[in-house]
Amino acid sequence: MQRNFMPRNGGRTPLIHAAMALLLASLSSPAWSAMVTLHEAAVESIFAQSGFADPVDLRFGPTIQYVAPALLDVGSSTEFNQLKNNFLGLPNTTVRLFFVDTISWCGDNGSVAGCANNSIAIVNSTTAASPTVGDELIAHELGHVFGLEHTGGDNLMNPTINDGRNSLTAGQITDLLADYNVLYDVNNKPYVDIAPVLVVAAATAVPLPGAALLMLGALLPLGLARRRA
Repeated sequence: MQRNFMPRNGGRTPLIHAAMALLLASLSSPAWSAMVTLHEAAVESIFAQSGFADPVDLRFGPTIQYVAPALLDVGSSTEFNQLKNNFLGLPNTTVRLFFVDTISWCGDNGSVAGCANNSIAIVNSTTAASPTVGDELIAHELGHVFGLEHTGGDNLMNPTINDGRNSLTAGQITDLLADYNVLYDVNNKPYVDIAPVLVVAAATAVPLPGAALLMLGALLPLGLARRRA
């Protein structure tokens, strides 16, 4: 099953709509290609919250570039499965976290900011780079990789962005720690190997967040976002 993160459309002023339209138009330019932003400390803190006897050590490896022009937008189950079935020479115990330009298909849903199943997570790189919601997007999609389903309240797995309210229940933590993607070291401490994968049209230097992300960071608190199964 694919799960996703979807922007909310209602409640924004015409000015915000115009600004978002301008931003989205700028993002359609090749200059705004996918980038990798991990928010490592913030994401790790979510999986080290009260309730974990030991924090889950998220071991992010170096970024891998995957040259696949046709997959800059994930627009069908076929394209999703192309990413899912390409292990990129990695062990099958390594979680692949793909960064793409856009996701226009995720199960029964249209354009979304994130999509995952129990083996990979795919995120829209611009939303993932947001200083306000990027960490929650990545942690939420990783939660799906670890077998967690949507729920309500202030929970990480709520299908709505929670403004940093990213709690996990005792039952969720138990299930997460039992998931096959969570490994244990010689001291029985949990860890996860994660490979960030940047999908690109051609091999290049890994791009860093730029001016568009500053604009996006300013706009997102005004009217972002819904995750829906």
